[in-house]
Amino acid sequence: GSAVQPGLPSKFRQAVWIQNPDSLRFAANAFSGCSKLKRLTIPSKVKKIGSNAFYGCKSLKKLTVKTTRLTSKGLGKKAWKGIPAKASVRVPAGKQKTYQKLFYKKGMSRKIKICKAEE
Repeated sequence: GSAVQPGLPSKFRQAVWIQNPDSLRFAANAFSGCSKLKRLTIPSKVKKIGSNAFYGCKSLKKLTVKTTRLTSKGLGKKAWKGIPAKASVRVPAGKQKTYQKLFYKKGMSRKIKICKAEE
């Protein structure tokens, strides 16, 4: 699978929704500056998310995390920094508590409520 690389093409900068089903990782700054991005699904195969991957994603309202493979090592420093406090974050049922701790540690605002995804 390919990775979303820093310096996304300008067409992605204006994207409202990105689904990247084949990627195994999101590079550092992968979605940085995608200020119009509203929804994002992180596929089940993703193991790594780089530093500041979502920095400046001020319109992101819905983040669905399907992967159960994320670890402290696989998440870059401030990986989640920049996601608005009003965003909805859904994670796999068995990972809610683990991901909650991990995501807050990696820059996600503690105002964001991390919920179980509907099966």
